[in-house]
Amino acid sequence: MTYKKGFSILLLVLFIIITSFNTNSYSEGNKKKVLILASYNAENEWEDSVITGVKNNLNDVLIKVEFLDSTSANSDIYNESFMKVLNIKYENEDIDCILTIDDEALNFAKQNLFNEESFMYKKQIVFVGANSYVSLNKEEAKYIKGLLEYQDNLFFIDTILNLNKDVKDIYLLLDKSIYCETVKENVKDLTHFTSREFNINVLSDYSYEGIKDKISNIGDSSAIILCGVYKDTDNGDFMKEEEIIKNIKQVTNAPIYTKLEKYVRAGALGGIINDGEKLGEISAIFLKKKLNGEGQNITMPSYNAFNVPMFNYKALRYYKINPLLLPQNSVIINKGKFDLLVPRYIEILILGGIFVIILFISILIYIHFLNKKKRLKEKELLRESIERDEIKTDFIITMSHELRTPLNIIINANKLLRLKVYSNNYDSEFFSKQISLINKNSNRLLRLINNLIDVSKIESGYVDATFKNENIVDIIEDATMSVVDLAKSYDIEIIFDTQEEEIITAVDRSKIERIMLNLLSNSIKFTDSGGHIYVNISKLNKNIFIEVKDDGIGMSEELQTHLFEKFRKAMLYPSLERANEGSGLGLFIVQGLVKIHKGTIKVESKLNEGTKFTITIPQVFVDKENSSHNLMNVPLAYSSKIELSDIYHKDD
Repeated sequence: MTYKKGFSILLLVLFIIITSFNTNSYSEGNKKKVLILASYNAENEWEDSVITGVKNNLNDVLIKVEFLDSTSANSDIYNESFMKVLNIKYENEDIDCILTIDDEALNFAKQNLFNEESFMYKKQIVFVGANSYVSLNKEEAKYIKGLLEYQDNLFFIDTILNLNKDVKDIYLLLDKSIYCETVKENVKDLTHFTSREFNINVLSDYSYEGIKDKISNIGDSSAIILCGVYKDTDNGDFMKEEEIIKNIKQVTNAPIYTKLEKYVRAGALGGIINDGEKLGEISAIFLKKKLNGEGQNITMPSYNAFNVPMFNYKALRYYKINPLLLPQNSVIINKGKFDLLVPRYIEILILGGIFVIILFISILIYIHFLNKKKRLKEKELLRESIERDEIKTDFIITMSHELRTPLNIIINANKLLRLKVYSNNYDSEFFSKQISLINKNSNRLLRLINNLIDVSKIESGYVDATFKNENIVDIIEDATMSVVDLAKSYDIEIIFDTQEEEIITAVDRSKIERIMLNLLSNSIKFTDSGGHIYVNISKLNKNIFIEVKDDGIGMSEELQTHLFEKFRKAMLYPSLERANEGSGLGLFIVQGLVKIHKGTIKVESKLNEGTKFTITIPQVFVDKENSSHNLMNVPLAYSSKIELSDIYHKDD
């Protein structure tokens, strides 16, 4: 059962294929057939454009194309051999009509029209592009109809004379084709009808070698009309259009005009060109009428039917031709998007004007940019000036406060002591307390003066430094331990930790001690009772890390960005006493002292969570220790009293 079903499907598929094939064959067999016979070879661009025009307008017709190649061989023997080949190819083809292009193909078809052995026997013939006069007898006229090519070169010659005011001689470069002979005769007949007189000279040959020497004698006050197609005598092949144009330009500066589009595209100046595709469209109309049995006579179309003025923009510039003198509706090829169809001097003026405008606009933009930059700079200077004034004002207020407070305490303590002395009341405990206040506030004043001096040194880039290879762990530990008792008095615990017992590096001991005392002083000031301060030192590779961390009140991100700037203070909270602010110089000095050691300092802080300072300095060594800059070593205990002297608000 399955076998029968499969066999049935196979038969159905075969039936569909056969039916489809028969339908296509029937459809193709019903189409009219046209043979196009061209006079030259397949490389002839003009004939190819005619064929393209025919094909684009005869979609329902089967078209075959053959090339007579009359420029390669033109003899009775060649024509007979070519006819035999065509007879073999088309003996079984039912050709309805033959379209001949140019004179040679028409003459070939006429010769075989009444040859009973030819497939062309009594076939309908339509010709186009015939330049010579077509003479038909009664019998021939029944089968042959077509279009004569309109050869009136008066407008072309006048165009050349108009574009080249100094031209007196025109040279025709031709081959031996019927087309070229027709052009020659037509131009010769026009010498008395043009806008001004000129001399006509004809150079005609099958090969370029035959006319090369004569071309070299063409003067600059002449013009060339190139219509011939030439062979290369070395290999017998047809020369490329670009090669012919190049060879002519090498021996003469005379402008090269032409009637063939391929030469215009190859670099010739231009001319009045026959539009092959338009001729193909008209040919298709003739063929349709002929295939439908409608009678047509030999017709000569109007001049403008397929003649188009075409010029090469690059050649116009090369030969310095004024584009404004070109015929109306001229087709310009090789013209760039921004190329102008004006004389060169006008183009230079326009381009110069555009350049001046662009330059002027650029200058205006530049001036605007400079003014804007100047305004921004002035605005920045004004902002900096206002900021400096604010800092100056703040500094004066701060310094006044920083100076007045300890001075007032010292003065008051002094007054109290004097009163006791005057009253002969020598209470030792009272005297000790007042003297302690005087000493502490004297240290505050000394610290403030030292800070001001150090700021000046740091800004000028001159700070005394004595580098010595020492164990930095001991220095950090000693500085930390020196403030432990003070911190305990405020119920703050200081915890020191190290991962290394000994780290030898070149440091200035007093500068490192001062850095640590300043950071510890800040931590004590801003850490509440019951808080903790952690000091840690470690080493990784060639870098030494020192951390001072507390769980105090922390600071905002805005304050952190300005923390190491001098005099840049801000109230952490409105309720915070002014005493916590200090002079605003401590951390600026700390950063300067860290930089002396080629190190960096950074801060990490969050409000109500605490603050951590991290110092990073490279481990380096000095070969020769230099202590000549600093002969007096300040004891750590004394330095501690000076640096921690501003922690006085916690005593209240």
